[in-house]
Amino acid sequence: NQLSDRIDVRKGDGLTVVSQDPIDTVVICGMGGGLIRSILAEGKTYLTHVKRLVLQPNVDSHYLREWLVMNSFNLVTEEILKEDGHIYEILIADKVLERVALSPKDILFGPFLRRESSAVFKEKWQREYDNVVRVIDNMTLAKQINEEKLARYQQRKQWIREVLESA
Repeated sequence: NQLSDRIDVRKGDGLTVVSQDPIDTVVICGMGGGLIRSILAEGKTYLTHVKRLVLQPNVDSHYLREWLVMNSFNLVTEEILKEDGHIYEILIADKVLERVALSPKDILFGPFLRRESSAVFKEKWQREYDNVVRVIDNMTLAKQINEEKLARYQQRKQWIREVLESA
């Protein structure tokens, strides 16, 4: 796209590919939120000059929102889209001097996505609600029920129901 004078694309293991150069933007896409979070955590020393992160997890975006808050990055926008039957979230965050808090619901749903409450957002969370209901049903069939884990899933189910009903 004739952008080579403005973009330096690198491929490598985590953030080690940026160890030598002061870069201002990092884009990590196409893997789970847990893996992206571990790449950011392991490569934190390489983020010194980074002003912006563009992250596109395939799943578990809440892990990234939590990491961003803990590491003084502030979400500036989020997008949710559906392509070829898959739902993707894109998170854009800027480095800030002070930590900006997000509520537990904002970490789970995304503050921008929850506020916008698009059709794709509702579809994603309806799927997630159905999955959480299945998990709870299976957990209650166990001989030994992990009450703490069950309580976490029940809380998540309640939050999802609230978000879907208010949308």
